[in-house]
Amino acid sequence: MLQLIFLYVMYDLQVIPWWLAGNEQCWDMIIDRWYAEGWVEMHESCRQRRLMMPGAPHHQGNSHLRQYAARWVSEFISSF
Repeated sequence: MLQLIFLYVMYDLQVIPWWLAGNEQCWDMIIDRWYAEGWVEMHESCRQRRLMMPGAPHHQGNSHLRQYAARWVSEFISSF
């Protein structure tokens, strides 16, 4: 089973996501960063810190920046 998981991960890392199609160099840089020494420890440390936050780590959610900005301004103005 462990070998199957390893093969899946290796295949998955070779397949470039759709949002990076045509930019293999960028994907290679991302993969290199994931394999850099100390990255996993830093990632887990940041994850633990995010899990301790009482709310979401950011407020934008899945809205586009323009939508978020418009909503923020309207909420800010209506608070007066």
